[in-house]
Amino acid sequence: MDTIGIILGSTSFKFGVYFGHTKNDPSDEYRFAKRWGSSVDEAFKSVKRAIVELLTADSDGDRGAIADNPLSPLFKGKILFIYNPKKYAPIYSKKHLKYFIANLNLRGPFQCEADMQRALMEYRAQWPELLGQHPALYMWLLYEIFPYYPKKQSPEVNFSPEPILDEALKGAQFIDEMPASVAEAKSTTKPHGNGDYEHERRQWRRIGDRGEHLVVGLEKLRLTQAGKPELVARIKHISEEHDGAGYDILSFEEDGSERPIEVKATTGKNLDRGFYI
Repeated sequence: MDTIGIILGSTSFKFGVYFGHTKNDPSDEYRFAKRWGSSVDEAFKSVKRAIVELLTADSDGDRGAIADNPLSPLFKGKILFIYNPKKYAPIYSKKHLKYFIANLNLRGPFQCEADMQRALMEYRAQWPELLGQHPALYMWLLYEIFPYYPKKQSPEVNFSPEPILDEALKGAQFIDEMPASVAEAKSTTKPHGNGDYEHERRQWRRIGDRGEHLVVGLEKLRLTQAGKPELVARIKHISEEHDGAGYDILSFEEDGSERPIEVKATTGKNLDRGFYI
């Protein structure tokens, strides 16, 4: 069952009804969460009704009803994947979903975990190489590329100092204003093994978004000053629509030819390092 996603965590009450024991009662018997009813039969009927309502909401495209469905998120997520594996990713933990959403720089808003599952699969749809494979392979690929480490189990990370610009990119041509590269002293700051990935990704996202909006503004200003209002109207902020174009902004030269722009933004002060391409 691990192949179609793991829903370990919390207790068996996440299923609404289960057969087993508790920490305080070693006897095996049917148990149920009280919010589902006053008896096992009543709870079982309520859970089955909630499953039907969940699948009906999915069939109707009612995202609000999916978010409001009373089934636990882990259980709900796995059911949605089982019934519609082309639409929902086989990842169910909210922490894991948020982690991959941040790593892939996907945009919300997300009402619930199911929205994030859909977003991951919509991203997958941009890659023909992935569409021919089972979604489980996509899940394993994400964990391979972006290893997930809970804070308490973060591995030791050994950072090597970056090479200075002229060592890293010999022979490259840069704008005349690029300052000379200056070797820096090695940092004595120890890396933090328990980094807040979500916070870092949000910060990188904010920096990147601001950089892109600055460039859009500069391109509009350039073409406006050149007397090309018709080209200003055609500028597109591509990355706000999707991430598959290979660039962030579609602008234009004064002669009307396309000017695709990939934006890299930073708050770093040491710009003589440039960007590694």
